[in-house]
Amino acid sequence: MTSYKREPDWHRFNLLMLSILVASIAVAPRLVYTQTQDLKNIRLPDSQNPKAALVVGKLIGHDDFRDTYVYLQSGNYPIAELSDSTPFRVLIYSPKYLEISFKNRGLSNPIHPRRIIFRFFKNELGLITAMILEKVDYAVFRTETQAREINRANPNIAIIPMRAPPNNVQMVIYNLRHPLFRHAEVRRAISYAINKKKMVEELLENGGTVARGSPFETDRPFYPRGVDSYNYQPKRAIEILHKAGWRDSDGDGILEKGNLKLKFRLAFEMGVQLEEKIARRIQLDLFDIGVEIIPMSYSKIELKQKYLNDHFDAVLLENRFQESIDSLYQFFASREKGFVKFYNKSFENLYRLSQRPGYARQEVTLARQMQAILNRYCVASFLFYRYYDYHLFNIRKLDNFYDEKKAVLKPFDVWIIK
Repeated sequence: MTSYKREPDWHRFNLLMLSILVASIAVAPRLVYTQTQDLKNIRLPDSQNPKAALVVGKLIGHDDFRDTYVYLQSGNYPIAELSDSTPFRVLIYSPKYLEISFKNRGLSNPIHPRRIIFRFFKNELGLITAMILEKVDYAVFRTETQAREINRANPNIAIIPMRAPPNNVQMVIYNLRHPLFRHAEVRRAISYAINKKKMVEELLENGGTVARGSPFETDRPFYPRGVDSYNYQPKRAIEILHKAGWRDSDGDGILEKGNLKLKFRLAFEMGVQLEEKIARRIQLDLFDIGVEIIPMSYSKIELKQKYLNDHFDAVLLENRFQESIDSLYQFFASREKGFVKFYNKSFENLYRLSQRPGYARQEVTLARQMQAILNRYCVASFLFYRYYDYHLFNIRKLDNFYDEKKAVLKPFDVWIIK
């Protein structure tokens, strides 16, 4: 791969950092983060070659260090589940820093990574800065705007857009045990009040497509025709709430019913700019119909703990659904593993039917029927699907990381360090 010859444009870098700081000041206090990540050079033992280390950048809001996988020629290995056959050893294992070293790998020509370091940043500002300063070799971003700004500030950072996985849907899920969200009409009203099309146009710059009432994209076999798309209809949302008895009796702009205010916390991934913008947009949309939300950011580990203990009101998240009934059931209904823990007798019966011998051919039909139930009760608000993930590489240091014919990343252990 050809490297850029011109030096990084530090004037652009300074302007980029200034614009990020100004944007941070402009948003609500709950959505502001400070840069705390130490960007000093990583100290390595003198006996190891620093050039032979591949440094991967991640975000604690999006990634749980315990779920880190290492993609190699011989397989995809979870760091948390080592065995004698695992081709690497773990040197450091912590929420902010993971380091592995390959077994029986000496110096080679060309040089392949002998170690891989995973650095976990509190926010994207820290990761962007580390990428521009070439303290991180590889990272993935969700928006083209971020990727382009990094490349402009340092042209040694190359961008490869890669198609996002199918059925990777951005959505809001609800705690169905919460006093507000026990009622389907509240969930329906919220879904009608969110302007999904505007999100795709403005936040993704048309780099995605609106969800149509299902976790599956409309061109996939599992998509259920005829379900409600929950398109933007704020007047209908207000009518649903008024019909259910919600009124602004005290004139504060927020609806209430008895002693219950239509107010809840919306959790989202810490330090991810796109998530912050989506949360803010939902906040503004819902305020127009008399609903107040409080955006709250958490690390991935904290979010998992809240799911486990039902300590959440609603959560903004992105999840990829496999085209299988098990994927649907495990996410929405499983008592042990599910995020939502939705219970409906017809839904359960359809799932049990799908598990019987001889019903494999009817899986698509049964999955569509199960989704029709999820849609009718509006168990989640499906927002959109992004078209691309943006993979960034330091091409002054790295080579042989991308298979152009297959349009996929190569395993880490065949990457070349220049």
